[in-house]
Amino acid sequence: MAKKLKLSNPGDVIESNFYIDEAADKYYIEDKIDAKPIIDRNKELQKHDINKHKDFKYVASIPLTVFYNMQKQGILSKTGKVQDRVAFARFLNDPDNKYLKVTDKKI
Repeated sequence: MAKKLKLSNPGDVIESNFYIDEAADKYYIEDKIDAKPIIDRNKELQKHDINKHKDFKYVASIPLTVFYNMQKQGILSKTGKVQDRVAFARFLNDPDNKYLKVTDKKI
């Protein structure tokens, strides 16, 4: 059985745990985030047309854990700049990721 060491503090946005599996001689880190507040806000914003400015479009609000995965995949840079626009649009337009967008329009 793996030993668990809590890395985060109560109230942290991301809950991190460090696991040590001595039998398998392996370790791993698990990060969890409560994305419900972000998803609820995105759903509410989808009900309104918030993109009225022609030079700037607010298209998504993404939980940090998803953001980090998108960095690993090369979709986003470490500063959050979109590096692969096609993959970014495909990800946001995927029906499974519908509530990461703040608009119901196609990206």
